Amino acid sequence: SPVISQSRDGQIGIAWEQFHQEIYFSLVEGNEVILSQKVAQNRGGLFSPDLSFDSENHPWIAWVEFSDGLYYVMVKNLYLGKRWVVNKPFFLSASNPKIVVTKENSIWVFWTGQNLGRDEVMYSVFEGKEWSFPSTINKDSSVPHILHDVAVDWNGFPWVVWSAYDSDDYEIYCSHWDGDYWTEEEKITDNRSADLYPSIAFVSESIPLLIWKKSDKNNHGIYACYKAGPVWSQEIEVVSELDLPLVIPKLAVN
Repeated sequence: SPVISQSRDGQIGIAWEQFHQEIYFSLVEGNEVILSQKVAQNRGGLFSPDLSFDSENHPWIAWVEFSDGLYYVMVKNLYLGKRWVVNKPFFLSASNPKIVVTKENSIWVFWTGQNLGRDEVMYSVFEGKEWSFPSTINKDSSVPHILHDVAVDWNGFPWVVWSAYDSDDYEIYCSHWDGDYWTEEEKITDNRSADLYPSIAFVSESIPLLIWKKSDKNNHGIYACYKAGPVWSQEIEVVSELDLPLVIPKLAVN
């Protein structure tokens, strides 16, 4: 599905893939498309584009490219027309790239990839000259860490949420960058249900709000919680399966 992002000067950007072979970008101003271009083309497979704008309102797009049995996390600066591979040398698996820009104009890309064990939440940072060597956020590589989402807080630091297996089922975890290090993983849910597809955004710039899909043999629903102060709130049922068919939840805060 298309991804939408707004530049700091108010322009709306849209990125999408077509038939898993092409990625496109359009810029919308008012009700008019003022720019449309092809970003990438590959018959092997292009997946999951994500979009963000830097401090100069230039669009950056990240996506996964499959070629010759390997998965590449690609990033392109559309203003410069330059692109990079950011997940070298971890090409065995890659999915769900997310790209965000901090207040200091650092470009961060996150994806699900593999090093030696199961799926992990990996990232790389571009600070004007080169991309950092890929690192992982989660600590335990013996269980899968999947379906991450990212938001930037009031300090300009990224917060990452994801689902991870805890030997019983999938729970939601969270960590955020404090300017020097990643904080200790927080286990946000702890129940007998599968908690998947977390989505995070900030309310009033300072309150992280989280929604996700929760399911077990007796119940299916969309749930939410928020963090006001040092602890996360209790789970709040937003919608149940009885109300409408469930899809993957996504937060948008204006």
